[in-house]
Amino acid sequence: MNSFGEPGKKKMKNRIVKTGATGFLLLAMGMVPAIRAEVSVNSDERGNYRYLSYLVTEGTSSPGPWTPIRIVETGRLLNPQGDLHGDGIPAFVDHPRTGQPLVVWSRNGTGGSQLVWSSWEGDGWSPERWVASLNHPFEDRNPRVGVDPEGTIHLVWWRQEDGEFGRVYWSRFLPSGEWTEPARISSEFDDARYPRLLAQGSRIAVQFRSGDRWNSPIPLWGPFQGSGFHTLGDSIRVSGAEPDYLTDDPDILP
Repeated sequence: MNSFGEPGKKKMKNRIVKTGATGFLLLAMGMVPAIRAEVSVNSDERGNYRYLSYLVTEGTSSPGPWTPIRIVETGRLLNPQGDLHGDGIPAFVDHPRTGQPLVVWSRNGTGGSQLVWSSWEGDGWSPERWVASLNHPFEDRNPRVGVDPEGTIHLVWWRQEDGEFGRVYWSRFLPSGEWTEPARISSEFDDARYPRLLAQGSRIAVQFRSGDRWNSPIPLWGPFQGSGFHTLGDSIRVSGAEPDYLTDDPDILP
């Protein structure tokens, strides 16, 4: 598994589903064209986890990220009703210790939206749990996850507070299976949005947009030196995925 959420070639895969023959299959399955995507686990013949699929229809700039587009066992699908509830696009990473996928997304509610997470446990997805223990009426958006060189999973996102300014938050996944309480890392004077994780050797940092500019990286672990940092691949980015036809066969859809 590559660091900071970049899918490894043998495990996690983002795939764009091609149109054309796909459209006929969707009709044959009784599905409507509005269907956009799914998050599902692919296993070998013994039921062992192989990789996570995030499938979207080709040519969609803002796909709904949850509605199934294949005939998949119910237990392999994560949050298949998410589009009906308005849930956000997921971010995911293979856990560095277990090798199983961990997924974070924004759960839409009546009084705002908050981050939830689930992990694959070998025979099904764990119950969805809140990242933060405290409820709030704001909007948590655009989570990004990644693994640092020490094997710690980091989560960053931005929260729209009071309908105006954005605030960037950070949390770490603990060995106990819980997240640390969110820590705000942007100043109260910044309208901070769309954070991303950066790396420079063993050092990690967060960068976010404030207005029409990117801020200077804020170190999370170790000081940055100079400008030799780089943005690593992200699990939720699908535009560069290779096309593939609809199939439920993991040997055809590797």
